[in-house]
Formats: sequence, C-alpha cells, structure tokens
Amino acid sequence: MRRLPLFLALLMLVLLAPLPAQAATKICFKEVPNCIEGRFAEYWRQNGGLSIFGFPLNAARQEQIEGKRYLVQLFERNRFELHAEKQRPYDVLLGRLGDERLRQIGRDWQNAPKIGGAPGELCFFSKQTGHATCSDFFIYFRTHGLEFDGKKGFSEAESIALFGLPITEAAQENGSDGRLYLTQWFERARFEFHPDLPEPYKVLLGRLGAEVTPANAAEACAGIPASVNASITPNCFEGGAKVTRRATGFDANVPVVFEINGPPGVTIPALLSDGTLPADAAGVVQIVNTLPAGLPSGLYNITFQGRDSGKKGVIYFKIIG
Repeated sequence: MRRLPLFLALLMLVLLAPLPAQAATKICFKEVPNCIEGRFAEYWRQNGGLSIFGFPLNAARQEQIEGKRYLVQLFERNRFELHAEKQRPYDVLLGRLGDERLRQIGRDWQNAPKIGGAPGELCFFSKQTGHATCSDFFIYFRTHGLEFDGKKGFSEAESIALFGLPITEAAQENGSDGRLYLTQWFERARFEFHPDLPEPYKVLLGRLGAEVTPANAAEACAGIPASVNASITPNCFEGGAKVTRRATGFDANVPVVFEINGPPGVTIPALLSDGTLPADAAGVVQIVNTLPAGLPSGLYNITFQGRDSGKKGVIYFKIIG
C-alpha cells in the first residue's frame, strides 16, 4: 500500500509532460467501432485501403512481436506494426499472418513438397521458398503492392513487400463458407479464386487478421467507451507503453483542467489526479509519453474541461496485463 503514492506521483509526472500537437489523421467507419489514426491511417489509405487491408478489428495498442514491443493494429486481412526506428516508408511493416495462421492450424509449410522451378512464363517463382504463383494469382500478385518508389505500377519488390513470398502451391481448399476454392498462401496473405464473381473481384484476400485474433486479447480490450472530443492511441495497452492523448475543441491558448479517474479499487487522490494544461493556438491539448510499467489494470478515463468556457473532452483507455 505504501507504494501507491509513488506510483501515482510517477503517473502524474508522465501525464503532465505535453508535446507540441501534430495534425491528426483519423479514418472512422459506420460498420465498425474502431478508427485508424496517425501513421497507420496514412499507410492504410496510401496502400490499398479497404480492399487490401479491410476494416480495423481493434484500436492501435502496444504488443510484443518477436520479443520487442511495437504499436500494433489488427485489420481483417493484415496487421500493421510501427517500427519508429526505421525511415519512411519502411516504418510500417505488415505481419506475417499467412505463416502465423498455417502454424496455428498445424500445417508445416516449410517441409511441404516444393517444385523445381518456374512452370511457365506467367508465373513468379520464389527460389527462397520453392513455390510458384501463376495465372490469375500471378496477375493479382504483380498488379498490387506497396508504393515505395513513386513510379507507376508495382515492382516485384513492392508486390513482395505487400504479400510476402508464396509458401504453398495453389490448391483446392475449403473457404469460410464451406465451399472449395483455389487457394494459395503467402507469408502475409492468402489468395482465393472465386470464379463466380465478376472481374476484378475473382481473386480475393482471406481474412487472416480475423482468423488469428487471440480471443483472450480481444476480450481483455472489450468494453472501452468511445472517447468524446478526444482520442488516445493506443487505447488498450500494458504498462510501459508509449501513449498519445489528444483533446480538441477548446478555445485557443486557454487553461484546460483535467482529472484522472482509475478503475474500481484504485483511488487517485485529488492532489495527484487534478491539474491544468494550456491549449495550443488550435485549441488542442496533446500529451505523448511513455507510461510507467506496473500500472494497475482496468478502465481509466481522463476528463478535460476548459476552465473558463466549460468545453469538455473525455478519454477512455484500458491498461491490461
């Protein structure tokens, strides 16, 4: 119990260190509750949007990937990982969900039979994996990719950056609807051929993001109310995460009073939980910093209110783990 005041003091130190506000980019949808913000929104829009990545399945949050923590957001067909140490456009990487999903369902693609070489001209053959992509799948593969060089069309490297290398041969497999479709798996995607659909929709991408979602993580981050006149990225994370909190709609350069409320059982004394921050010239209060590790888990909120105008904003977030 003696450690609680020290924890609260640390919490206030990081909450009271505002950084200059940056122009926000935010994409929201009527179909799903989660939005895409900042660098992820820019990347999603520039590299195919809904048809390539699908809707967001959660809010951006800190997760551990291959032993390191990154800001991550899951989409229907892929996972975005922010590697801030890399230069654009390589700062956002896509998860290897094709590989992950095959391992989840017990398919060892690395020891599966391989072919000796490219079977024809209309094919892409990977020497690294020993598999070829041909025909309609080849056309789809080579007409899509991540935009790196600013040139018209997509280079082979840009197609690989989006989908990864083929890790199986094309074969008939059952789709989510129980019907058989010609299917091929890639490191980051799954191609499905739907002959009954019109062009250019005969080749569709599998919903790998939805299939690899850990149920326990989804449950842990469920039930977070929507923030009002404010946003937090990520909104569900473990202690030690870097978090951006942003409240808008205030008068320019006015004092904004804030109050932090914790989950049941975590009492935050008024002396530590109340404070005042100045809004910038655009009427925005923004804080970007790393929260200390070891924070009690549960649902938190921060309310912001213009001291003179009464204008309000509220942020909701969960600490897990």
